[in-house]
Amino acid sequence: MKRLKVKNDFIFQKIFGESKNKDILISFLNAALELDDSNKLEDIEIIGGVELDRDSPDDKLGILDIRAKTVEGESINIEVQLVNQFNTDKRTLFYWSKIFTEQLKKGQPYIELRKTITINILDFNYIKSDKYNTVFHLW
Repeated sequence: MKRLKVKNDFIFQKIFGESKNKDILISFLNAALELDDSNKLEDIEIIGGVELDRDSPDDKLGILDIRAKTVEGESINIEVQLVNQFNTDKRTLFYWSKIFTEQLKKGQPYIELRKTITINILDFNYIKSDKYNTVFHLW
C-alpha cells in the first residue's frame, strides 16, 4: 500500500488547513512557535481564499498554502516546499510583505499593524545547520 506524504500540498492543507481540524493546526503552531503556557494559542481563524491581493493584473500572483489569523490579529502563513527552486528567501519575503501590508486600509495608522509570521516547511536543505528549526526576525 502506498502512503501519501503529509508534506504533499493537498494532504497538508486537508490536515492543517480546514476549520474542522483547527485544533491540529493550533497544536502545530504552539509547538513550532515554541509558545509557553502563558502565550499558547487557544483559538485561530483559518482564512480561506489563499491568493494574495494584487494591485494590478500584471502584479505577481502569490498563492499561499495555509493562512490563519490569531485572536490578537497576528497573521500566520505556512508554506510547504518539496523542491528547492532556489528562491526561498525572496519568495518568503515577498509573501510576508504582502500579508503585512494588506493589513492597512486608507487612513489607518501604522500602529495598527500586527505581527506577521511565516513558517516554511522544506523538504530540502536550505541552511547549513545541524538544527531542524531555524528562526529569523525582521528588525
